[in-house]
Amino acid sequence: MSALEEATSALSIDDRADSYEVEPGVSVKLEARGAGGSAEEGDAVQCNYKGRVKGKKNDFDQNDGGYPFEFTLGEGKVVRGWEVAVPTLRVGDKAVLTLAPEFGYGDAGDSTDIPPGATLVFHMELVGIKDRVKGSGASDRERLAALRAEREAAQEAAAAKKAAVAAKSGAKSALAEKLANKGKKNKGSGGKKEWVPKEKKSPVKKNKGS
Repeated sequence: MSALEEATSALSIDDRADSYEVEPGVSVKLEARGAGGSAEEGDAVQCNYKGRVKGKKNDFDQNDGGYPFEFTLGEGKVVRGWEVAVPTLRVGDKAVLTLAPEFGYGDAGDSTDIPPGATLVFHMELVGIKDRVKGSGASDRERLAALRAEREAAQEAAAAKKAAVAAKSGAKSALAEKLANKGKKNKGSGGKKEWVPKEKKSPVKKNKGS
């Protein structure tokens, strides 16, 4: 058997369990198995992912825009749990990573999205590997900061729009009230002149020539 055949044969063997613990605090559950290779330290890894705090439904982060998130193993740009779990995955794998706090953001947490001591759950798909080239992906903390900035900007824009609509509505109401009051005033007077009693004639006749 040639070296290429041996390598291909070894690559096709996947004896991983459906769920396994890489080390205490980092567990992996395989939802789909890929047939590609595994990444090593120094490799630029490409993946799609969604992250949430265990026990919560909303995602605190995910890659979007149609492009995989890219980072280099060993550079420390991602949480420690990724550095530990990703080398056990193969290209094409879809897996759920559950990370204890010490493999995520620890006791400090990260703002209101990730409370202190949070266990993190990531749904990840390993899309590809670029051999030993520097990754172009921003660190996860930078991505979270950008995501929060986008959310805050959207909230501010929504609040400004709501205030503008309320102000416009208030102006219309004030104008309508003013017109209504003016109409009532005109209706009350009826457009008629004020009644003035006629001057009474004196009953005493004046003598002619006097």
